[in-house]
Order: sequence, then structure tokens, then C-alpha cells
Amino acid sequence: MRGSRVMGRGLCFLIVCVVLAACSPPSSRRSDASVPVLVDAACGAAIEAHEVLASPHVDTSASLAYNSNPPSSGPHYSEWARWGIYREPVARGYLVHSLEHGAVVLSYRCANADACPMLHDALAAFVARLPPEPLCVAEGLRRRIIVTPDPMLAPSVTIAGAAWGLTYTASCVDDRSLETFVLGTTGRAPENFCADGSQPPAAPLVDAGRD
Repeated sequence: MRGSRVMGRGLCFLIVCVVLAACSPPSSRRSDASVPVLVDAACGAAIEAHEVLASPHVDTSASLAYNSNPPSSGPHYSEWARWGIYREPVARGYLVHSLEHGAVVLSYRCANADACPMLHDALAAFVARLPPEPLCVAEGLRRRIIVTPDPMLAPSVTIAGAAWGLTYTASCVDDRSLETFVLGTTGRAPENFCADGSQPPAAPLVDAGRD
């Protein structure tokens, strides 16, 4: 009788363990960055964490699929985007690789800068006010940040941000919540270093990554 009770308790313990394991997502598939907290954020600003996808290098002709918009992890090209502010959209395959190196990408839903000059200028001014990154200063760089138009953003999104495993969305430019996102997520990625990218080949409008 005693043996039956012991076996019963053991079986119950095993069942509980199996249930807990089934309900718990594998930690290796999620970002390990803590999510910055927005308090009384303007512009409907929100930050969301996403499952970190497998992120292999793929050819530039490959079809890319992501689990967030803007993308925050996943397959990407072998080269990464240069830090700076762009007037034309930068291919997402380069941007995701930049995220893997600890960068933050800020985007706005427009075909190009000429179509939305006020959004472009507001984000450029915001970036100019950000403090430099201590890790990057020693390498002659200022900050790992990219600003680009992105017509592929959802219709409900005007301003977006992406870091490794995290996204930011808003209906307008709000410096306070943008700063919370940028300063709270820069450098939290698997390959945390400041080396500048090489794509696109042409220099960005503003070389925001350097002093």
C-alpha cells in the first residue's frame, strides 16, 4: 500500500513537470533583453517583445518572412546596413543584420523622405540629440542607429522602432518614448559590437554614427 502511494506521488510529480515544460516556451527562442517600460506615453506608443527567430545569412534574392513588423530578428543578408539617416528605404535584410549587432532601427511609413519631410526631419533631430554610446566612442563611432523610410509598415503605424527581439510603434514622433526605447535596447543583441556596415554602398544622408 505504501509503495502504491509513493508511486502515485511520483506519477503526479512527473505529470506536473511535463505540463509545466509544455506550457513554458523555450528560453533560447526569446530575446533575453528586458522590455523597457513606457509610462503615460504619447502618440499611442507601445513596446512589444517577440520570439527570436532563427537568423541565418541568406542570399539577397531570398524571400524573407518575419514574425513582427518591423522585423526584429530572423534571416538576413551577410552584410549589414551602415549607421545613419537615409532618404530612401534600406532593404530589411540589411537592417535585421544591423539589429543582430546591437543597433536600433527607427522607421516611418513613407515611400521616401521627400514624401514625409516632417517625419524625416523630426526623427533626424531626435537622433542628433541622443548621447553617444561609450562602447562605440573608442572606435570613432557615435551610435548604432539607423533612420529609414519603410513603406512596408502596417497602415496603422506611422513611426516604428526595432531592436533585437523588440519593436516600438507609435502614431507620431514622441521624443520621450523613443528615447526610452532606444537607450533601453541598444546593444542587447547576440553580436554586440560597433563596427559600421557596408550597405547600401552610397553614404547615408547624415552619418549619424560618427561625431
